[in-house]
Amino acid sequence: MSSDPVAQIVEGLTADLGWVLPAAAGLITIWCLALLTMGVLTGWRQLASCYPALPLRGQRILPGWVGVRWLGYRNLVVLRANETHLHVRLWLRLGHPPFSVPWEDIRAERRATVLRGNVILSFAREPRVTIRIYGRIADRLAAASGGRLSVTG
Repeated sequence: MSSDPVAQIVEGLTADLGWVLPAAAGLITIWCLALLTMGVLTGWRQLASCYPALPLRGQRILPGWVGVRWLGYRNLVVLRANETHLHVRLWLRLGHPPFSVPWEDIRAERRATVLRGNVILSFAREPRVTIRIYGRIADRLAAASGGRLSVTG
């Protein structure tokens, strides 16, 4: 047995691998519960219940980052925009059903922050839940909407 403490830990972990499967199952369970909880706490599920998903059509826009209430989703959200709706879905859908919002129900307001300008999207049927996106993404959505989305501020 080695006198190096790190080597002793590694030897102990590799001597009996019976812990790997329970640890992996535990991590997956925690991850799934976190996704389900996030869908409720951020308001994502409320938006999905107010705005049922329609078939995805339109220009695909990968925003990089989207903030829903207090939580940021980095590289997980896919937006599709056409002349009638904004379609929103998450790559990992557990607890986050897709939804489609008609343009007339969306209000977009530009807000300056320290590092960049964000745009806040608010929704007529669920005004308590907002979505934050980068300004350049809002400009792409406005163009894809055929002028139905206007960004104020």
